[in-house]
Amino acid sequence: MLHAHLSEQRWPPASLTKLMTTYLALQAIESGRLTPQSPVRMSARANAQPFNTMNYSEGHQIPLDTALRLLLVKSANDVAVAVAETVGGSFDAFVADMNATAARIGMTETQFANPNGLHEARHYSTARDMGVLAMAIWTDFPQYGPLFSLPSLTLEGQTMKNFNPLLDGFPGADGMKTGYVCESGYNLVGSAVRDGRRVVTVVLGATSEAERAEVAQALTAEALGARPAQPVGAQSVQPDPVNLRPYVCGGQVMPGALSGF
Repeated sequence: MLHAHLSEQRWPPASLTKLMTTYLALQAIESGRLTPQSPVRMSARANAQPFNTMNYSEGHQIPLDTALRLLLVKSANDVAVAVAETVGGSFDAFVADMNATAARIGMTETQFANPNGLHEARHYSTARDMGVLAMAIWTDFPQYGPLFSLPSLTLEGQTMKNFNPLLDGFPGADGMKTGYVCESGYNLVGSAVRDGRRVVTVVLGATSEAERAEVAQALTAEALGARPAQPVGAQSVQPDPVNLRPYVCGGQVMPGALSGF
């Protein structure tokens, strides 16, 4: 670990959650239970998801590999639920698999309540845990790396741009996901490779897209500069997950700093 600040603080992950949804889908493909062409069907529950959606009709089907691209580029909340139901057999079974997998790979302060990251009080993670998940993806599924570095996706005549600012001109950047809800602020898990060395950067709680981009790019550049690791001491964290809604969406002045890893 090269740098950490409040890395053990529980935080709403928002759409960073979709990294775990993707991890479980890739696991199902690699085990042979599903294939990239397995149909993902839009259910009534999927169609009921708010905000960032594809608005497919109930019963509409898309291939799993297309669904994963929509998760990682468009960050479609309805598609995330449809993928969960396809991979897990049901919404609840999939969420149970998410939490079991989180425990198995060492995400010690994470609890998932849904596959898309829409805010719930019992849905949280930490910067450290998101770093653990990112490295698990690169370790277990390196052959799927191109999924996480797509700068855009064109589907049915619609072009969707990836929200990840690292992919927009940062040398060596190859992933991974952004997230945002009022309660979390602007989150990011980024990755980049230089001279065969990979670093993962996690930023939680930026107050704007610009701040998220600035902090992520600065931390990633410093890490890739191969500077010596900095001592990481114990940091005071609160037991409950952070809730930034009053500051990010309510106009109050932010009292503290970002969480990062």
